[in-house]
Amino acid sequence: MDAQHFAAGAYIVLLSAFAVSVAVSIVLLFFLNRKLKWSIVREKESTAYSRAVLLAQEDERARLSRDLHDTVAQDLRFLMVEVGRICRTEDAATRKKSGAEAVALLSLLLRRVRTTCDYLVPPDFRFRSAREALGQLCHNFSERTGIECSVDIAEAPGCGVLTKEKRLQIFRIVQEGLVNIEKHADAALVSVMFRHNADGSVHAGVFDDGRGFSRRDIPGGDAHGTTLGIRGMHERAALLGGKLELASEPGEGTSLRLSIPPAKGEADDEHTAG
Repeated sequence: MDAQHFAAGAYIVLLSAFAVSVAVSIVLLFFLNRKLKWSIVREKESTAYSRAVLLAQEDERARLSRDLHDTVAQDLRFLMVEVGRICRTEDAATRKKSGAEAVALLSLLLRRVRTTCDYLVPPDFRFRSAREALGQLCHNFSERTGIECSVDIAEAPGCGVLTKEKRLQIFRIVQEGLVNIEKHADAALVSVMFRHNADGSVHAGVFDDGRGFSRRDIPGGDAHGTTLGIRGMHERAALLGGKLELASEPGEGTSLRLSIPPAKGEADDEHTAG
């Protein structure tokens, strides 16, 4: 009887151990399966994001190529013809007039090249504040387009210093807003607003009195009326933990509002002003 009881007890212990091992294995398999699914989802998201970045880069390269072809290349071709005509002209008055026209065209060409460079190369935020960069951006916009652009920038005492990354992303969002206005809005008045509050939160906006638009009528937009440029602005805002709101109606102008909540550790070790 003792041997039978011992055998029965040992069997129960082994059965219990087996049941526990099976249960543990099931739990482990469950979590491993969840982790695998999560990894697959993350990989798909990463692939989709990388594809979107590549497409955005290609789209930007194509845009720059078109801009350079339609402006700089055309101006250079015309200038080449004009210089050839000057060389063949014997009349001094005609030569002087043509030379003045060539100089004016060279000046315009130089401004266009500088505009392209300004768009591609951001300000050096190691030494420039958001106030300075946005002020210069709006000044250049007015000089280039002839559109009146007012700037309203306010920074509260003790608001701290924005990181270089935050300044760059804010700058790019405002810059993209102005580029869209220049291309599509047919606006007469533009205003740019920037607020850096004492609690570290940031609000920025770009507003115009142009033709406005309906989301479904945006050229090159997707089913939601979103272009690569608009998606890029939303992605930049998301990187900052912020929110971007775009509002427009045909004939009512367009407003672009960026809100960034306070964040800890804003202090930047490098010398600059917020």
